[in-house]
Amino acid sequence: MRMITGLTVVLACSLLVTGGTAYYFLGPATNGRSPLPAPVDNDGALAGWADDSGWTQRGVTDLCNSTNLFALEMFSNLSAGGGNILFSPYSMEAAFGMLYEGARGRTADEIRSVFHFAQNDTARWSSFAALYNRYCYRSQGYTIDTAKAVWVQTGFAVLAQYLDGLAEYYKAKSANLDFRNAAEAARKTINSWVANRTEGKITELFPPDSINSNTLLALTNAIYFKGEWVTKFDSKKTKTAEFYTANGGTVPVRMMSLPDSDVKFDYAGEDGLDILRLPYEGDRLSMLILLPRAADTKDLESRLSPANLSRHDTDRRIASLWPSSRSC
Repeated sequence: MRMITGLTVVLACSLLVTGGTAYYFLGPATNGRSPLPAPVDNDGALAGWADDSGWTQRGVTDLCNSTNLFALEMFSNLSAGGGNILFSPYSMEAAFGMLYEGARGRTADEIRSVFHFAQNDTARWSSFAALYNRYCYRSQGYTIDTAKAVWVQTGFAVLAQYLDGLAEYYKAKSANLDFRNAAEAARKTINSWVANRTEGKITELFPPDSINSNTLLALTNAIYFKGEWVTKFDSKKTKTAEFYTANGGTVPVRMMSLPDSDVKFDYAGEDGLDILRLPYEGDRLSMLILLPRAADTKDLESRLSPANLSRHDTDRRIASLWPSSRSC
């Protein structure tokens, strides 16, 4: 999976979350090939399984840990500017993973250093494929669709081995467009394809003038997620409460509420921190909320680490993460 180098690439990533806002970290899949039907891809040429034949639990766990390490490093840089933050480490990891497969020399070294990719090709390819096979579905109680594609200038030579590898392991589409003579039409074609893959929610992945006649290759990666919690919040029970801001102040915010004492969630608590998991329908995904009891989030941020995150197995109760776990 190598292509010629010395190429300027336009790369775009986007994340769309509907049906609930989440802050995502990866947990290792406990199996590669899922027992469910093959993931349904609405781009017929790419329907079916990614090739995870070489997957191992160690390889998938290492990929999850490297993604979480990148996530925390990225978060540290983003949080320095203040404000609310929402980003998808997995989306960025997958996009640059596709780019890495075609890079060599210093470029490859720098990408691998930032994203902590495994140097073993089989382990890396199969691990990305295993995660895709386990989580990307449109009919299992939730929807996750990844709009991954490589768009190449018509007549520009890219090794077929590279494009075949992206399709085989990343489930990424490849197509030719005429950027040189019809850059705006090419931009609209890409945006239309992404809009279709994201149910019309992401319509301008490439804004005007982001693609021009000098573009030779455009790489896209957009993630669409739609899911509903197993236990839903009643909109009629939303109420206003004080929300603590990073500077120590408070602002009134409309907050969801579940006063029903019979509702049970996985919960863990330790000094200064509450941890709650809200499962989504389909029994494969969940939202993990880490809430500091104090108004200041700095202590929580300092305690986030890949080691702490990796102690949580997505198919076990939170008891495996914090010994003081209980249901609430």
